[in-house]
Amino acid sequence: MKLSMQPPSPVSLLAAVSSLILSFHQPSPAAAFTLSSPVSPSAHLRLAHYPRPPSPSRLCALDFLKDLMGTERERGGGTAVMAKSYTIALTGSGGLVGSELMSMLEGTQINGRDVLVKRLVRRQPETVDEVQWDASAGDPSLLQDVDAIVHLAGENVGSGEGLLAPLGRWSESKKRKILESRVQGTRAVVDAILGMQRPPSVFVCASAVGYYGFNSGERLFDEGDAQGEGFLADVCRQWEEEAQRAASKTRVVNTRFGVVMSRHGGALTKLLPLFSLGGGGVLGSGEQWFPWVSRRDVAGAILHALKTESLQGPVNVVGPSCVTNAEFTKALGRVLSRPTFFPLPTPVAQVLFGEMGEELLLGGQNVTPKKLLESGYEFQDSTIESALSWAVNQDDVVPAGKTLK
Repeated sequence: MKLSMQPPSPVSLLAAVSSLILSFHQPSPAAAFTLSSPVSPSAHLRLAHYPRPPSPSRLCALDFLKDLMGTERERGGGTAVMAKSYTIALTGSGGLVGSELMSMLEGTQINGRDVLVKRLVRRQPETVDEVQWDASAGDPSLLQDVDAIVHLAGENVGSGEGLLAPLGRWSESKKRKILESRVQGTRAVVDAILGMQRPPSVFVCASAVGYYGFNSGERLFDEGDAQGEGFLADVCRQWEEEAQRAASKTRVVNTRFGVVMSRHGGALTKLLPLFSLGGGGVLGSGEQWFPWVSRRDVAGAILHALKTESLQGPVNVVGPSCVTNAEFTKALGRVLSRPTFFPLPTPVAQVLFGEMGEELLLGGQNVTPKKLLESGYEFQDSTIESALSWAVNQDDVVPAGKTLK
């Protein structure tokens, strides 16, 4: 009697490999559901079983599974294709923008492939989606299999140091950290890209509308305009120049962020306590421009940049209708149902906040998201009131190290 041996189906192969992986690592009772990192609960349920870096034996099984998912197998005269994941290497995943992007990418597809995020972290990895990354000297071997890189890491420009840290004043030490964290961190990523045999198809690197300066009057800026004056303008120029070194290997997008509206960080976090008590008001004259953008539209714009091959170079990530500080103040008062009768005069702001106040609070830019609009991006929050309402009432993705308020 002759036995007919049929090739195993992909489903049976996957089942066998899954059993193999589980045999290498049985989750302990201590590996419980946690909110220690900024991803959604459903993602945590998947990751909480791996509280430590995987063992070598489990890595072999995982590598085998990854290779299996990226191969084509012949069955019955036809071809069954099991698509490999679209892998994104992400720095700054625990920050204000990165945590929102992580939430948005969950369950998303790019080019018909499920998105897999490889989080580059400076500390020891705690979950299987993390890879330890040296921000001073990037290792190309850690990025060899990625399809895209999103670089968001950098020193917070809205915080200070020492006793006056809550005011956000910039000391010379703080300014040096702001510059070096951006330029040197980007240099490590770019050097890794330049050393890769198969570079990613796109490199999205953060920047800011501070590139246009802070005392621009009524002028409307789009991506074709030149650099302005000021500390942040110089930081953005060096930051973007470093990122553009990768243009010989991949498509580079410099996302110039406006003032991100979120109750979990940034300018709005500092203003909410005062405005909630009815003590808010305009800053300085109130006539300075305020280039706002909702946190979810920042993440949406990054995803749009990943998918849209025509986008490259600087891209303004701001709301479609820029407002003045006075208009922003009124909108926040309406959303909170509070009066806004208490202005902060220019001289007082200058004394309290120093150079940071001059550039970020008393200065501003009238910026338009020309490239985003022309490439078909649809804003989720097209008005400042919509952005503030969402930020105050619905912005529930918590960055690392913070708690839901």
